[in-house]
Amino acid sequence: MKKFFFAVALFAGASTAFVACSGSDDEPKPSLDDIKEIELTVDKNAIEANGEDVVNFTVTSDTGVNLNDKAVILIPGEEITFLDEMYYTSTVNETVTFQARYNGIYSNEVTVEVKNRSKYEKYFRRVLISQLTGTWCVNCPGMTRSLKLVSEQFPDRIEILAMHGSSSQGTDPYAIPQTKEMFSQFPDLRGYPSAVIDMRQKSVDATTSSLVRAINKSLLEYPATCGVKIASTYNKDTKKVDAKVTVAAEATNKYALGLAVVVDGLEYTQTGAENDPDYLHNNVVIAINNLRGEFVGDGVINAGEEVSHTFTIDMSTTKYNIEDMRVVAFILAQSGDAYYVNNSASCKLDGGSIDYTYNE
Repeated sequence: MKKFFFAVALFAGASTAFVACSGSDDEPKPSLDDIKEIELTVDKNAIEANGEDVVNFTVTSDTGVNLNDKAVILIPGEEITFLDEMYYTSTVNETVTFQARYNGIYSNEVTVEVKNRSKYEKYFRRVLISQLTGTWCVNCPGMTRSLKLVSEQFPDRIEILAMHGSSSQGTDPYAIPQTKEMFSQFPDLRGYPSAVIDMRQKSVDATTSSLVRAINKSLLEYPATCGVKIASTYNKDTKKVDAKVTVAAEATNKYALGLAVVVDGLEYTQTGAENDPDYLHNNVVIAINNLRGEFVGDGVINAGEEVSHTFTIDMSTTKYNIEDMRVVAFILAQSGDAYYVNNSASCKLDGGSIDYTYNE
C-alpha cells in the first residue's frame, strides 16, 4: 500500500511538471473587464437540516474565471449580502433560492432544499430579538425596517421585544426601566439602535445582513431543547391577565420562564421617519417580568417533563387597547453559569393561545 501511494504521488508530480511546461507564459489571460455573464452552480440541490451538511457554491465567468473570492451570494430581489462564505448550511426546513452578483452582473438562480429537521431537533425554534430603540433616535427606524425584512425572510421564526428608552437626546413615552437594565447587562452596547439576540449575542449593526447572520448563528449553534405553549385570558372585571406558560423539556436542564406584554400599531412621531406617514410602533414592550426569567421550583425540568407557571398582570392602568396586545413567553436555559433564551412564542393577550410547535 505504501508503494502504491508513493507511485501515485510521483505520477502526480510528473503530470504537474508536464502541464507546467506546456504552453507559453505569453498566452493572454482572461481579463476581469471582459466579463459579460456569470454562472452560479452548486454541488448539491438538497441538504439535511442538521447544521453540518453543506452545499458549496461556485461562481464562474463567461471567460472561464473562478469568481468565488470576488462574488457575493444574495437572495434574489433583495440587495443584501446573504452569505459570507461560498457555502450554505442550515438547521431550518426551507427551500432557498440563491443568486450571485459580481461587479453589477447577476447570475442565474439556483434552489436548494433543506429538509428533515425533525431528525435532529424536536421543537420548532423561535429566536428572541430585544430591540433597543427610541422615538427620538434618528437611526432607529433603519433597524425597525431591517427587522421587518428579516421577519419576512424568517417567517414565524422571530419574536421581537421593542424596548424603548429615553436619553439626553430626547424622551420616549414608551420608555421602560428594563431598557437601561439591558445596557447594564450588556455594557459593550454602544447605544441606540441595538439588538440583542436570545439574551446572548449582540448585533449593533442595523443592517439586514448583520441581523440575518446573527439569527442564522443562533439557529445553527443553539437548537431548541424545549417547547413552549401559552394560554392567555383577560378578565374585563378585574382588568387582569392570566398567562399560563408551559414548558416541555427535551433535555434535562435548568429553565427560567419569562413573559412580556407588547403592543402593536402605536402611532407616535418617530425621528428619522418623518417622511413615512405609515410608520407605526410595533412590538412595544409595556411590561416584562424579568429579563432573565423566573424559576419554577428549583428550575430543573427533566427530559420528557412539563412544567407550567401562570403569570398574572394588572392592566388596570394601561392606556392601550387590549385588542392590540400580545404576550410573549421566552424560555431561558442554563449554559454554564449563564442563562440564554432557548425558545419563545407569542399569542394574543385576550383569549389567545399557542400550542407546542414541532419540526417536520
